Amino acid sequence: MNKILIILVVVCLSINLHAQGNDFPYEKAGELKDAALRVKMLNEDSYVLQDTKDDSKRYYAVNLPDVYKKDGLNLICSGIIGKVPPNFRMVGTPLKLTAVKVGKGYKKLKVKVKSFKFE
Repeated sequence: MNKILIILVVVCLSINLHAQGNDFPYEKAGELKDAALRVKMLNEDSYVLQDTKDDSKRYYAVNLPDVYKKDGLNLICSGIIGKVPPNFRMVGTPLKLTAVKVGKGYKKLKVKVKSFKFE
């Protein structure tokens, strides 16, 4: 009985650890390093991060904190770029952020958190 209980606990822990490590369901396509991006709100609950130098590059950050979801906010972002699945439409290229810093003009948007590092 004790062996079955121990095996059950080990299996449950391993399943839990495996589930935590797979929070970005997209295939890795590249990395983004200190890119200047601007938050663009599409509607009340949709937003993208648009490249300040190239308006055609848009990223959908799957883990952007709510503090930074302000239209027009300039950010310096690093992260993992995901590949859009075939036959699938998205508002932007998937992006899992690893670090975010606010850029110029953050005071007028009343952003208090200047940087955020994901673990």
